[in-house]
Order: sequence, then structure tokens, then C-alpha cells
Amino acid sequence: MQHPQLGTLEIGEESGVGTLFFDRRSIPLIIELDDIALDDVLAFAAIIASSLETYDRISKEIITTDLLDTYNSGWNEYDEVQDDGTTKSVINPMLSSTEFKTRFVLRSVTITGDSSVDLRYEDGGLFWGHSVFVESLDGADFTNARAQLIG
Repeated sequence: MQHPQLGTLEIGEESGVGTLFFDRRSIPLIIELDDIALDDVLAFAAIIASSLETYDRISKEIITTDLLDTYNSGWNEYDEVQDDGTTKSVINPMLSSTEFKTRFVLRSVTITGDSSVDLRYEDGGLFWGHSVFVESLDGADFTNARAQLIG
């Protein structure tokens, strides 16, 4: 189907996919209907998509608030296995909030129903390849949104 704000979407009985264009990149849009009417879900998705730059900025602030101390207090240090099987300790520098937030790149947006959105980010190598996501269960209001590590 063609949507005026979201472009071409492939919608099934319970879910759908599309593509958002953000920061000169294609970002997958995943839509989960969650027993909500398609028109309501797409209206919510259009709100998020039309302000994606704002939600990306807000999400990076949330990531910084929720995960910067976690990175600086241990994830910046690890043991790296060498070719001969020995390990070498690696200690990366602590990062400022500005340095930290620039490392995250938006990779996908998931809309569930008419009130849940997940923005998933690559971790920029900070969390050993884990993905980071910011989830709002309150629709477009990210006041209570939180960042988490996955993977």
C-alpha cells in the first residue's frame, strides 16, 4: 500500500514493513498492529516519522542519561584474546556525554499499536556490539522512555 507520509508499506494481517529515510540513510520501519486498527497505527507511525530528527535527538539524550555511567564504569575495559590464546587488557578512555551520544546511529524504528515505539541504535563499538534501544510506551511522549542494551 502507499501511505502519504510513510511511503510504500507492505502490510499483512498483524504486521508490516516499510522504509524511512533519515540522515541520508534508509531506516527499516517495522509495524506491529497489536490488535489496533491499521489507520490508528499508521497515524501514530506518521507522527513519529514526521519528527524523527527530534525523536532521534531525544533518544540520544536518554541513551546518554541511562547508559553513559554504565560505559564509563566498566564497559570501556575488557580483555582481548590474542592470536596465541593469551589475553590483553584494553582500557578505552572514559567519554564525555557529547562524545558518547555521537557514537550512536539509528538503525530501525518499530511501531507497536498506537502507543509504543522503539528506536534501535548501533552502539558504535561501546558495548561490544550490543544494540541499544529506546522505548516509549506512552506514544510520542518520551518523558518516561528508557534506554536498554540488547544482544
